Amino acid sequence: MHDNALAAGMKAAGEDVSLFPLYTPMRLDEESVGERQIFYGGIKAYLMQKYPRPFSELTISMLKGEDGNQRELLQELVQWIKSTYQPDVIHVTNALLIGVVRELKRSLQIPITCGLHGEDIFLEGMPQPYQDEALELIRERSYDVDRFLAISSYYAEMFSNWVGLDQSKIEVVWPGIALKDYRDIPAEKTSHPLTIGFLARFVPEKGLHLLVDAFIRLYRSGEFPNLQLVAGGYVSRAYKSYVDGIRKTIQENGLEDRIKLLGTLERTDKLKFFRQMLASGVPVVQPDHGAYPEWVNATQGGLLHRPNDCVDLSQKLATLLRDADLRKRLGQQGRQGIFEKFSSEQMASATLGVLRQLTQKSPVL
Repeated sequence: MHDNALAAGMKAAGEDVSLFPLYTPMRLDEESVGERQIFYGGIKAYLMQKYPRPFSELTISMLKGEDGNQRELLQELVQWIKSTYQPDVIHVTNALLIGVVRELKRSLQIPITCGLHGEDIFLEGMPQPYQDEALELIRERSYDVDRFLAISSYYAEMFSNWVGLDQSKIEVVWPGIALKDYRDIPAEKTSHPLTIGFLARFVPEKGLHLLVDAFIRLYRSGEFPNLQLVAGGYVSRAYKSYVDGIRKTIQENGLEDRIKLLGTLERTDKLKFFRQMLASGVPVVQPDHGAYPEWVNATQGGLLHRPNDCVDLSQKLATLLRDADLRKRLGQQGRQGIFEKFSSEQMASATLGVLRQLTQKSPVL
């Protein structure tokens, strides 16, 4: 979604942009602006690896680019771009794809940028010695990249220190989302029970289990008898046992009527899900970790809690639940901050600013 929103935002700014997916089709709840053709098809890339251990050896091979087992797929990608487009700059969306950069640059002789967002979660999950080898390959191939675009100052510093990147080559571009469907949502005129909302993938690192534990503490306190929790987000079969464990916790505490796990939502469902909240602005409670402090401080739209601490999370939520004026003030500040600093238009403008430092021409690929 980040990549599609970025490409759409740059197109709306008048740039000639082409977006093409690697491995698998993009999973979107908005209109796709990408190419229909899939490069580095996931199944084909896997089979060319010749019986890899799950993802680790395949990841190493992909990072090796022209020296990896998928070199034929890389040549197919390079030749397609060379014969179909005449780009002035290419943006590779994250560092796990950095293996394609050297051959693209050798063949096309143009500047290439690379996004930095979320690679650490995947890399930290790689067993040794694959993790160290992957970090070394990213470090070595970072010299092929003209600029890196990180989603936050925190991530720029953390990832560059971990991998060993040149920080002078990193620019910070905050992420943005398409907000056109949210600009004119009418204010709700009916009252409703106090509700905590959750919208993220149902995976451990997003903390749904912590939120459920915090909710149980709040509900048992007796202070918020009508409190509800509604959670929506992508549910992968790989995390079925994780989600089943959360459902079991809910059932054991007799809270099926208070906690609703909606699962994967389409865009129309997301709009319905947040219509009531976005109308007046909703404050957030996020962990005091990673990029969240930077983003929350930028919007002044919420509170921070100690990471992985359901007790502190419940206390921060209680602070907001008790104070309607505080919720309204932080929610309105947050809504204004999102529209001013985290829209797809703002993300596109900041990205184009970096790209134009490298070339004053168009189109952008």
